[in-house]
Amino acid sequence: PAPKEPVSTFQDGAIELGSAKLDYQPDKATLGVNLEWYTDGSAKGDYKVFVHLYADPSKPPVAQLDMRPGKDTLPPGNWLPGVLRDTITVDLTGVPSGKYQVAIGMYDPVTFERLQPSGGNEQSRLFIGEVDIQG
Repeated sequence: PAPKEPVSTFQDGAIELGSAKLDYQPDKATLGVNLEWYTDGSAKGDYKVFVHLYADPSKPPVAQLDMRPGKDTLPPGNWLPGVLRDTITVDLTGVPSGKYQVAIGMYDPVTFERLQPSGGNEQSRLFIGEVDIQG
């Protein structure tokens, strides 16, 4: 079923983000970003998801990972109707201790045009939480 209150939507509701949870693993120096997506089958395009880690959102990310959902195999245009659960794991090796904001978004890997998430900012990214990295 569709989420009752999605965290955000893309493509005018064709893609819904039902949940976004952070799983920081200090012993492995990784940040797992667990995403639960939903579509009614009308999602389109070959979009990648990006996860960015920011010390300062006005500067470039200190760590990031870009990939298609489904372990880099399922662009939204190929999603069947229903829920898709996905985990994107960002390598934090070399990231100094401190508090960082985590943002996600979607973009076309050919044109680099970003989809605007509902509730997102002017850079077409959605901040989903904060992580406190321990060095």
